[in-house]
Amino acid sequence: MSAPRHRDSGARRLLPQVAWRALFLQAGFNPERRQGIGFAAAVSPVAGLHADSEGRRAFLARHIGDFNTNPAFAGPILGAVVRFEELAAAGDPGAAERAVKLKRGLQAPFAGAGDALLWRGLRSGGGLWGAALAFLLGWWGPVIFLLVFNAGHLGFRVGGVFGGYARAERVHRLLKAPAMSRAVALVPAAVAGGVIALTLAAALVLPWTSGPAILFGAFALLG
Repeated sequence: MSAPRHRDSGARRLLPQVAWRALFLQAGFNPERRQGIGFAAAVSPVAGLHADSEGRRAFLARHIGDFNTNPAFAGPILGAVVRFEELAAAGDPGAAERAVKLKRGLQAPFAGAGDALLWRGLRSGGGLWGAALAFLLGWWGPVIFLLVFNAGHLGFRVGGVFGGYARAERVHRLLKAPAMSRAVALVPAAVAGGVIALTLAAALVLPWTSGPAILFGAFALLG
């Protein structure tokens, strides 16, 4: 189902604002609503699509409740919610309910995929190799880590808002995409292999570091 063109263009113009606010998703994190306040703040520019104050209040009430997922993988969910709220403002009677159901249904699977790919994969792997490169390149090691991690992290977090808007009710298919499935399965395993390899290398090159190196490797794998 498609919305009128003036609604489409209005929502698209708001996507950069939503993407920017998504960077502060966890600023209001609390035990009761978790990321709910940050989610409502991120999508709040879209409330202006509702012409009356009652519609805007209902909009914020829908999205300020409990929500929690991987912060970067919240981007596609935010984008899809924007699209549904656009349809709701255009008169689709079931769009607002579909937006709430999408949030509730996708927060857990997106959290699992994001944690595996970004936290246990990209962040751990980038930190590992950044630390290793620091011995060879000095301060360029941390810089390389930040560049690599943020390229992937911000790509999901910011770019995901635009991708989620384009996919709307098909946003869940991101988890079934072959590239995503392979990345979620292989990246953490590759990081674990890298930890083991560097731990053994450190123990061989500098024998006196073997104990701390093995402990570091164990903690990295368990984390």
